[in-house]
Amino acid sequence: MSVVTHSELEAFIKKYLDRFAALTTNLSEDQKVLLLPNYLAKKCKIIGTISSVKGVGMRFNATKNMETLRFQYTDKPIEDTILPSLSAGDNIFFVLDGQNQILENINLVTKEFFVKYQNIIEKLTRSSNFIMDGAKKFIEIVSGDLKLVDCTLAFRKDGKDVLDRLDCLWLFSSNQSSDFSESRAELLANMEYEKLASKLVNRIPIQTLIGTISEFKKHIDNRNTTEPDMQFFFENNWILLKINAKRVFSKFNMGGDLIPDFIIETSDNRYILIEIESPNEELYTREKPPRQSRKLRESDSQIKSYLSYAHNNILFLRQKLPFLSGDNISGLIVIGRSGRLSDEHKKRLDQDRAYCKDYDIVTYDELYRNLGTFLENLGFRYSQI
Repeated sequence: MSVVTHSELEAFIKKYLDRFAALTTNLSEDQKVLLLPNYLAKKCKIIGTISSVKGVGMRFNATKNMETLRFQYTDKPIEDTILPSLSAGDNIFFVLDGQNQILENINLVTKEFFVKYQNIIEKLTRSSNFIMDGAKKFIEIVSGDLKLVDCTLAFRKDGKDVLDRLDCLWLFSSNQSSDFSESRAELLANMEYEKLASKLVNRIPIQTLIGTISEFKKHIDNRNTTEPDMQFFFENNWILLKINAKRVFSKFNMGGDLIPDFIIETSDNRYILIEIESPNEELYTREKPPRQSRKLRESDSQIKSYLSYAHNNILFLRQKLPFLSGDNISGLIVIGRSGRLSDEHKKRLDQDRAYCKDYDIVTYDELYRNLGTFLENLGFRYSQI
């Protein structure tokens, strides 16, 4: 039987990623970052390694830049090539035998490294720590394949401390061409998607989320709902403003009288400055041609002021917003309802959005529909406005 070639392995990798992308086409980019592992949510630098003796390895390093793919060859077993050699001990962290195995969100730490940094590791990490004394190697694969997903290797080598974060390292015991067909890649992508979908349904408190969204709909349907009402609601349910929100700052004082209603920090370390108005505010006048309403003009002016100040005071604002940079901040105005807009007003809204720089305008019913779509992407039917 022939050893897989780099062109066959390239076709296998591309088919796997293309198939998974097709299965998740209904997820927005924000939702992918929130719900999927980094190597499936972002572009990756991929290194494929083919051993003439035993096995194949693929390392995915997530990046915001372009996707790259390169290959290398070795005459050593795949684990000994891709994974670092440790001490002269006899112990192995994991000896694995079987198909489609995954080790996820764990730290593999040698005892000498752990003893040196025990206080820091125990206070900072949210992952499970596996510590071993006298470790010879991290992984040995007897048969099948293994993925190390969102894992960290921590060890000492040549008197130096080493931390190696793995977005995904996929190891195969086989190097045979027949095990890397495009049809098998498609099958493995289907299986990966089914596993992730099953875990998501179990992790997310769906009934709580549905109840919150139902309450949101009552607020935006109520003709008496005011801006303070929505401010209070979002302070307690800020995930509805951005589904991948990680932290929220309510009424954040940027400086002077510049106080956005909210600043959202997202799971991919972006910042969104948000100005909200009532869902009952009009966006445009009834003149012909229509003009922006007073509230929309005020919100537009405020968002521009917030963004201008942020770009000119990045170092100062980093005291509270540590990841802030010139290219990871944007604005959002939440106002009114598009369902009450005439065709002429909808065209004007499209025009205004096209001219917005670094910020967007969204209506409350559009926000509600986006949340309903999010639930449907998780497999739950939910009524729309």
